[in-house]
Amino acid sequence: MFLPKVLLALSAFGLVAANTITFVSLDENARTIYSKHTVKCEGGDHGYCNDLSLKDIPPVNVPGFAQVDVQLPIGWEGNFYSVPAGTPDRTGILAEIRSQGFENGSFFDVSAIDNPNDHIGVKQFWPADDPNAEVSGCIKFPCPYTYYHPDDKQTKPATWSEKFYCTLGNADLSNRPHLAKWHKVYNPETNKWDALSVTNPAVSLIAVAELPAATRGTTVESPTTTHTAVTDETDATDETDAADETDIANETAFSHRTLVTLVTSVKKHTATPTLPSSLLD
Repeated sequence: MFLPKVLLALSAFGLVAANTITFVSLDENARTIYSKHTVKCEGGDHGYCNDLSLKDIPPVNVPGFAQVDVQLPIGWEGNFYSVPAGTPDRTGILAEIRSQGFENGSFFDVSAIDNPNDHIGVKQFWPADDPNAEVSGCIKFPCPYTYYHPDDKQTKPATWSEKFYCTLGNADLSNRPHLAKWHKVYNPETNKWDALSVTNPAVSLIAVAELPAATRGTTVESPTTTHTAVTDETDATDETDAADETDIANETAFSHRTLVTLVTSVKKHTATPTLPSSLLD
């Protein structure tokens, strides 16, 4: 069961918070969320021009199976990533956002450019109050909905939602099928993103089809695996990053089944996965 939500106040900044990102942990592992603020102010920018006073948001602890709300000031631009609790700060898969940008819309995406080998942190990122919005990121990396190269076209269309969800970690759907609600898959029948369903084959099967052919049929993935699609983004000479990734793998010992296996196991359950309403307030 999820722990009560934790609210991060921004009173220390003296700024008005108009945006909320709810980080949703899908497993038992505790994590720390770090942020990096991007200061950018260009002539002719018709959106919000970031102020130097908008700094990085302090690190936030997310317990296992918890939801933690992080509030962002109007116009905040930057990214978030997670590391296993108790390990040194290092970049990972990024949840990137520019809030109240051009025409007051917010832009968002998930990026694997800096560290494509982070398979235990940020997963998917989407607006909570925009039923027509797209979803960025992957249930299982790699997938077609994440930045792997700087020229990828992955920034999602603007949303005017002020609340977002960002999932963390790898859910064990065989034991916790209700967590399928937090897995978003594209449904071509509706041209929308739906929660992974154990009763709607169109939704569950399309999720399986999204897996790269090389990963289908496997049952375990190492967090330190380098995928061919992002080989040129990996700096093999960066010994520090390599050591960090090894430490993360050793300290967390995370491995998980592919979505193929998860969908197969979750189909054993007959009830549509739901979360108690108290967890969604």
